[in-house]
Amino acid sequence: MLLNTRKAATTTILKERRRWSATLLAVVCTAYLLAICGAAALLWTASDRWWPATVLLFAPRWTLAVPLAILIPLALIYHRRSLVILAASGAVLVMAVMGYTFSLGGGSLQRSDGSLRIVSYNIHRSQLDVEAFRKLIHATRPDVIALQDWTSKHEGVLFDEPGWYTQRDGELFIASRFPITRSREVLSPPTEQPGFVVRYGAAQAYELLTPDGPITLVNLHLASPHEALQALRAGQANFAEQLEFNSQQRDIESARIDAYLATLQSPAVIVGDFNTPRESPIFRHYFGRFVNALSARGSGFGLTHVSMASSVRIDHVLLTGGFDVRECWLASAAGSPHRPMITDLTPDRTATLQSASAEP
Repeated sequence: MLLNTRKAATTTILKERRRWSATLLAVVCTAYLLAICGAAALLWTASDRWWPATVLLFAPRWTLAVPLAILIPLALIYHRRSLVILAASGAVLVMAVMGYTFSLGGGSLQRSDGSLRIVSYNIHRSQLDVEAFRKLIHATRPDVIALQDWTSKHEGVLFDEPGWYTQRDGELFIASRFPITRSREVLSPPTEQPGFVVRYGAAQAYELLTPDGPITLVNLHLASPHEALQALRAGQANFAEQLEFNSQQRDIESARIDAYLATLQSPAVIVGDFNTPRESPIFRHYFGRFVNALSARGSGFGLTHVSMASSVRIDHVLLTGGFDVRECWLASAAGSPHRPMITDLTPDRTATLQSASAEP
């Protein structure tokens, strides 16, 4: 009798502990969901406006998934209904925070007739693996290559074959199978420094004479947040000031590029290292109305810059009109922490027909 009573008491205690464990787990899972939703809200509304949100903007966001590795097994043991909360957390994390996109497009070396293939890549100067990038050029056979952080020591190796029209403007470089009929400086870096190291942006516009008519290609590299983030990691007292200055500078540079694009009469393709993820209010304000090639026809998280300190999508290919995106994908890195972005465009025949029908 006494033994049965003890067993019953033990069973009651274990059930009570399991109930409290399940309740606590449900609370923790709900708190995690709210935290992920809060992170998404910070990214989309406060980044580049408030320095803690800006830090999150450039941080490796996959680290926010680490709690799932602990919470999912616990939910399977103690409270399976919490798996619904964790599934919702995962969906918000993957889509709204980490920026997963899906489309039926995919990387293909095959070219369609009449397509325009563009490669954009920040080579990080001497970090480029020249032989690997040379093989990529030969394999993909692009029509236009737009490079940032360029150094001319690579030109003789990469573009030694006939048929290339090339032009360097500071750190920006373009190689085109089509004649470069005009070029214009869109951004010129200021000469003053605010008391700490700043990498100002650069942008150059080129008119290319393609078989379908002239197009404008803007090759850009906006102000880098690298030094400000380094100051944060080093614990410098003015890191917040540096982060805010960089956000302001990218805002100024984006506004100037936007103003230039508004003057164009022909279709434009904007490529390069924006140093600005698509979640940033700056990016959405100035560039959100354009077609984002990787968002339209790419799949995956689209991380264009991967390092120990940062895993983000800061390189973009944007279209103002006149083209349809056939495919867009990222190739393997060739020495640089950035990844080459390859985009296949085809003329927008609908726009062409509408333009023709509007003529007197």
